[in-house]
Amino acid sequence: NLLVLMPFYVDNVLGGGESWVEAMISVLAIGSLIGAISLIRGSRLEAAAGRRLRTSMVGLTVGLVWLALSPNPWVAVPGVLISGYAFSTGNTQISTRVQQLAPDEMRGRVLSVNSLAFNGVMPFATMIVSYLSESIGQHVVMAGCAVLLAIGSVLIWKRYAWKAFIPASRTVASVS
Repeated sequence: NLLVLMPFYVDNVLGGGESWVEAMISVLAIGSLIGAISLIRGSRLEAAAGRRLRTSMVGLTVGLVWLALSPNPWVAVPGVLISGYAFSTGNTQISTRVQQLAPDEMRGRVLSVNSLAFNGVMPFATMIVSYLSESIGQHVVMAGCAVLLAIGSVLIWKRYAWKAFIPASRTVASVS
């Protein structure tokens, strides 16, 4: 949603023009590139992957709050950079972990469901966010999305996600 709504947000809320929209999309891409490089250079251990996922959840929340509180494009640039980094790192980490944990014979189906869950929700979420943005203002919606992301991230992490990042040796030892 951030990428889809970025042009409207930068132009109408932050007061930037067309060149600022291009700059912000570029900053988002630079953040994403930094995230990709950090994944390549990072540790391959499950615990490190879990830390990266938690960091990306916090980073995306911080980036959205930063963007919501920004009065102009200059102040928004670091928030957009953080958001690009966190989004790229988090999505790559989730996709990689799902592929690693899925049994070989189920991997295609599992990834299809994962893709449907992520991509299938986007059009509906964009419509809801767009409607709310027109009704109550994009700053409020951006901050609200950050709060919902933070709450959802904590709940999902505590209930499910942390289990995917337990080292295999600890899992086998605890079952025995």
